[in-house]
Amino acid sequence: MTIILRQTIAKSNLIAYANKQRELVIDNLVTQHWNYNLEICATFEMIKERVLNIPQTTKELIELGEFIDQLLQV
Repeated sequence: MTIILRQTIAKSNLIAYANKQRELVIDNLVTQHWNYNLEICATFEMIKERVLNIPQTTKELIELGEFIDQLLQV
């Protein structure tokens, strides 16, 4: 005697659960990458503002040079 189990509802629920978990993981990764990219952009904006500011004194010029040296070492 062969028993055939029709588990269509269980399969559908399992597929729906797996899809929901996939969406959560992908949404989380997208959010993390988006925030990381925003941090990178903010850092470049800060660097841009700093290097476009024309030094008024020798001290400011030296500080700007040291700042650029630090950037090059990263």
